Amino acid sequence: MNIPALFKAIPYLIIIVPILSLSSYAQENEKFAGEREDLELKTRKLVFINVQVNKREAFVGESIVATYKLYVGADITGKMAKAPSYKGFASYDMKLADNESYEVVTSGNQIFRVYHIKSVQVFGLRPGIQRLEPIEIDTDVRYKKIRKDKGQTSPFIADTIFPFVAKSKPVEILVKPLPANPRNEQFIGVGSFSVRASITRPEIPAYEADTLAITISGGGNWHELINPVLDWPDGLEVFEPSIVEDLEAAEVPVSGQRTILYPIVASRPGKYRVPAISSTVFNPQKGNYHTIQSLPVVWTVTEPETRKPVVTEAHNGNVLTGIFSKIAVIFFPVAAIALLIVLLGKKQKDEN
Repeated sequence: MNIPALFKAIPYLIIIVPILSLSSYAQENEKFAGEREDLELKTRKLVFINVQVNKREAFVGESIVATYKLYVGADITGKMAKAPSYKGFASYDMKLADNESYEVVTSGNQIFRVYHIKSVQVFGLRPGIQRLEPIEIDTDVRYKKIRKDKGQTSPFIADTIFPFVAKSKPVEILVKPLPANPRNEQFIGVGSFSVRASITRPEIPAYEADTLAITISGGGNWHELINPVLDWPDGLEVFEPSIVEDLEAAEVPVSGQRTILYPIVASRPGKYRVPAISSTVFNPQKGNYHTIQSLPVVWTVTEPETRKPVVTEAHNGNVLTGIFSKIAVIFFPVAAIALLIVLLGKKQKDEN
């Protein structure tokens, strides 16, 4: 039985989620500026975005975690201007910004408030050098002017508002191709997975619908995970499946399960059997391929159920009602026809 290719595989996906378009950051931390000071250079040291990745090279489909943090050491207001782009990757957001929370760190003689902008888990889709593109935040940095004569601030000198775009550096990731697959089973994806098959009703009459479920559990690149191909027995009608996923993106790699539900109907009685699923996955942590298997699914289809005619016996209290009902079925149609003949005859007589 052929199942549409759309439901045999989950297509390659690139998810770019725009984030924090309305998020803002604010901090009061007075900084001073001389009349001829290079505010661009000064601000770069006080407001910047740092990107950390847990690895710089990975196999195709292997999890990489990137964390974006905003360092603020000045009096600023700001909001997200450009979310990072993950072209060449599939991505899952793990943690978005909480603009109320920050940690205080000291670097050199400067104190910074550090905001966690976001964490994201990405999976390379193809071999080669792939880039995590920059993230940008528009800011206005307020500096207090210093009086030229005494080197002091003055309430009569207006503050300087310096517009500045904080921009992270792009991050290059080496995505390595998968090694040759030495196994003969169908390859379904990258990660650590298991598979099981089950049927809702192990015994069912012919022509009644049942559901066969294939459940894949574990962790890995769910975007490119292919649904196993099943060997369906003759005499079985298989309909388009539905897919239910329950994933946890905060775990590394993304973990959970996917269940593929196939509605099925058998047209004749007998024993039906779907052979064991035998598929190959590549485990990037171990750097090798391994086989995952399910048990075969066997169920019995019995003769179709036939409905017996419903016989209603009249109770003693309803005997007369039953007799009257039978008479009424005959009497009223005959009476109606007789009445119609009389009326037609009267009409003809009046016309003559």
